[in-house]
Amino acid sequence: MARTHYQLLGIEPKATRAEIDAALTHRESQYRDLVRTGQRPKQQIIERVRKAHATLVDPDARAAQIRALFESIQSGRFDGPRGENRFFVLGLAPNAARIAVRFWHAAPLQSIAARICAWFDDLEIETVNSHHSGVPESAFLVKADGLTIIHAGDYVGRMGDFNSAPSNVPADMDYLKTKSRTIDLLFLDAFVADYQIQILQSLKPSALFPMHRGGQEERLKPFAADLKKAGVDIPVHCPAKLGDRFEYRNGKIVH
Repeated sequence: MARTHYQLLGIEPKATRAEIDAALTHRESQYRDLVRTGQRPKQQIIERVRKAHATLVDPDARAAQIRALFESIQSGRFDGPRGENRFFVLGLAPNAARIAVRFWHAAPLQSIAARICAWFDDLEIETVNSHHSGVPESAFLVKADGLTIIHAGDYVGRMGDFNSAPSNVPADMDYLKTKSRTIDLLFLDAFVADYQIQILQSLKPSALFPMHRGGQEERLKPFAADLKKAGVDIPVHCPAKLGDRFEYRNGKIVH
């Protein structure tokens, strides 16, 4: 069990400032005696004693560090090497005569912090709008559980009106990019047109799900091939049959 600051210095919690200073002097003298007699005490021992002394004489000495720790949770950032440390979470559940493992999660600390931040933020929805033949249509950007998902709906066009792009496409894509640095999933009409390619190259989603093929869902896979021919290098996921299930795990689509 970790020792308290008072235990490290060998004093009582009610010790005065003079007693705290004297305890540090005594500990440092003990450390020097060990070094002088040829022993090799660990440097971190005396460093822990000095930190304990600094904290007791000035409780606000490490306030900036503590404040940064709490702010890092809110910002979702753990900068520097500490953010690369692996963090492990094991969830257990009792069940009669056995213990069941409910979940196991391992990820860098900065990834965990980002998800905690996302949990606090909960849910965010943004929309962009366009008009086709006088009918307003919307595309939705949804941020939830650390993911950013865009469902384009009929934003880029309605049946029979795919030959012309909404004039506000570039501005709308720029606006959506201000809402999220990355787009994880994009659901987009499965029609290859210049403005569709413009949207894909602008947003650069991690994964694309084509939809709205107007009853010609067998054209979804050829649509993916057409995109590749057009130079769009984005993973395209097409259902092969009714009820196909896709899962998003650790940044990858599992089918």
